[in-house]
Amino acid sequence: MCKDPALGYLNDFGYNVVRLPRADIRPLDLIGRHRGSVERIGRLDQLLTPSKNLLPTIRWNCPVSGLEGQLSNQLDFSFAAKIVASFVQGLGGNPAVSSKLSQLSKLQIQLTDVKSDRTEPAAIGQLLDGATLETSNPLWAPFLRGDGKLFVIFETLKSSRLKLHVDEAHSASASVDLPILREVAGANVAVEVKKESGMSLAFSGTQQLVFGFKCLELSLSDGFIELRLAPPSVRAAMGVRSPDALRGEVPQQSSDQDGAALLCEDDLIDLPL
Repeated sequence: MCKDPALGYLNDFGYNVVRLPRADIRPLDLIGRHRGSVERIGRLDQLLTPSKNLLPTIRWNCPVSGLEGQLSNQLDFSFAAKIVASFVQGLGGNPAVSSKLSQLSKLQIQLTDVKSDRTEPAAIGQLLDGATLETSNPLWAPFLRGDGKLFVIFETLKSSRLKLHVDEAHSASASVDLPILREVAGANVAVEVKKESGMSLAFSGTQQLVFGFKCLELSLSDGFIELRLAPPSVRAAMGVRSPDALRGEVPQQSSDQDGAALLCEDDLIDLPL
């Protein structure tokens, strides 16, 4: 398999990845997937004609105790560095700090201090029951005619802290220069290193960044709106461009600016979305 683990490290926990974590992603946001590009394109109420129906209640800052301390699969440095760079940049720091971790060959993302904003999928269904779509907006046209897919977010994961873990088997040969890390990361990002049951490395700031989400697929069938749970997938990672140019070849590491998903043609066959 040659898909990028940085785009799927949350899938085993039931969530999709936000490739460039940021603070302004919320439940009821709409995601459009068109020709492989997955981007936030608006809000659910913008898709509907004005209605007297109230938007579903969103519960903010809910603890996610079941995820506290959970570890992702081991990631090679090249993939973990992308996650670190994007999160640190979202906190207002220097993404180049990830290059200072090159001696850490195997890392795991440790979910910690995570909060969730969420609404009930059933409440979204009640809102859409009998609703009329705003067909005059040309942005919706490709999706309403089936040329692309629409998803509505019903839960997000957020944290102001990214924690990495190096297990005991790899921590003996791992080393980091803490003063250099702090200098490169910048004043907006606190950096901590601890040696306990291996080694942990944490980057934290003052802003909660959304880094994961769950969503429903929204579609039309004979003029009726349908909703279904969308399974987590690397193809649903927000901020990913089309992998078409990579078909049939082993992909090279892409730049953060490019945002291309590292997927092979074989990887596209059985992905759920």
